[in-house]
Amino acid sequence: MTQTYLAGVDGGGIGALAVHPSRKFLAVAEKCRHRAPNLYVYTYPGLALVKVLKGGTEHCYSALAFNDVGDQLASVGGYPDYLLTLWAWDQEAIVLRSKAFSQDVYTVRFSPYFKGNLTTCGTGHIRFWKMASTFTGLKLQGQIGKFGNVELTDVGAFVELPDGKVLSSTETGELLLWDGGLIKDVYTVRFSPYFKGNLTTCGTGHIRFWKMASTFTGLKLQGQIGKFGNVELTDVGAFVELPDGKVLSSTETGELLLWDGGLIKVVLTRPGKRPCHDGQVDVLLHDRPSNLVVSGGADGYVRLWDFNVISDAEADEDSHYLAIKPVDELLIAQGAHIRSLLWERKRWVVLDATGALYRVDLPLGGSLSRQATVTRLLAFHAGGILGMVLSPSAHLAVTAARDGSVKVFDYFTRQLDHSLQFGQPATAFASVGQDAVQVVVGFKDGVVRSVMRVREGLRLMAVAKPHKGRVTALAVSPDGSRLATAGEDGTVFFFSTTAPNTLDGRRLLLGTTASTVVELSAPQPGAVDTRRTFETDLPRRVHRFKLPPPRIMVRKPKAADATTGE
Repeated sequence: MTQTYLAGVDGGGIGALAVHPSRKFLAVAEKCRHRAPNLYVYTYPGLALVKVLKGGTEHCYSALAFNDVGDQLASVGGYPDYLLTLWAWDQEAIVLRSKAFSQDVYTVRFSPYFKGNLTTCGTGHIRFWKMASTFTGLKLQGQIGKFGNVELTDVGAFVELPDGKVLSSTETGELLLWDGGLIKDVYTVRFSPYFKGNLTTCGTGHIRFWKMASTFTGLKLQGQIGKFGNVELTDVGAFVELPDGKVLSSTETGELLLWDGGLIKVVLTRPGKRPCHDGQVDVLLHDRPSNLVVSGGADGYVRLWDFNVISDAEADEDSHYLAIKPVDELLIAQGAHIRSLLWERKRWVVLDATGALYRVDLPLGGSLSRQATVTRLLAFHAGGILGMVLSPSAHLAVTAARDGSVKVFDYFTRQLDHSLQFGQPATAFASVGQDAVQVVVGFKDGVVRSVMRVREGLRLMAVAKPHKGRVTALAVSPDGSRLATAGEDGTVFFFSTTAPNTLDGRRLLLGTTASTVVELSAPQPGAVDTRRTFETDLPRRVHRFKLPPPRIMVRKPKAADATTGE
């Protein structure tokens, strides 16, 4: 077997590769540190350079693909432009271009079934493109996939199906089925507890009622889509079937829908036209011994409803709505979002989507809201943890996570000591010193917050908004007296902190998307006049890495290799 080494031309590395459908050409998209990189097309297997495509991006390419015919080539650039470009590569000409997205794009692929269609995916997105004729000419039109109630995820891979639907990957292992820019996923499937062969599914913008039916060709599943009619279309996250075959389902806006034969019979609300819950409903159960319906939602409440009132509900003459009163209700915790509930005879176990697990001990009689006892069993982050620092003098860990919270855990007792919640996802974390007393957290909206652990809990010490976008990195000098923040807007800010120690730090090293390391001399506190602007010039050095000149090396097979038959 012979291996051939083809060195890059631009000296910054290889961004993407694509093989022509005829297997006679190879496209190489490169990176470059000192100018805009090029696309190089080589013959195969001769590796002769035949085409050079220029001007597709500023710094690097991240994805590349030929169409099935082989006459077009699609490329996607990296930061800062993220340009999607369609090339007539044999003419070295750009046909169309558009900004693919505002974050990294991993993959681009032409549709194998529909001419002029293509799909891109990457950090937190998937996008569906069409080449459309407009009165000003041919243009690229892109439709962003809407995740809706499904957690936002990076999309690393996808495949298009013959009917135009797209099946994509997620970070957490699930697969998403897209149709027309929307996820056609199913949240819940459940067999009927009352009618053999019946089942119900629900999900994004739909509920469907299924029957196993005998036909002349055999047993088949027949599904009836629920028709919303004049009621606003909604995602359905939970449902419960009643003994007479009716189905009670949830909505995003807090009302409850009673279905009968695929049609909405009545929309249930509380008196005063208030929804049954303030926000999405994720829990619906029918407790047969007590003959109560249990609902729970994003407002943190669990509410009990009289089953007979719901089962016999009839809409008002002039509308689809009917107001009913809950039998009882219980607030699990301020700010809680009830995601799941397990009812045992004497207790509930409640999962809070914001990061907690509760046990509710039920009273033998009387008011649930006054006599039930709520105990938090576990507390945890509801998103990925960005960073952690341990206290050297106590069994404490201070953490920050993407759910926007800063928490203090006692890892000896396995209990949450204190928590502070913010309204934006956290994106960067740094500790001032190693004593777990003061931490700095950066957020998606460009805000930086300093949080200190005090005897009473966590205290917000300082807030600043230095950046126009996401905070990408934080660094604290070894002496703890200075903080540097970096943002996706390309700026770096320096701050004075309040916890200096005995060490010293005078240099800040910045890694850039241009594959360079920039060394900045940090300013001394008070050395820069910030009365009019924070912008200043600092002494700096830029470190670049030099690569050897490109060349093609061919390793000839040894005599022993020739006997392998390859």
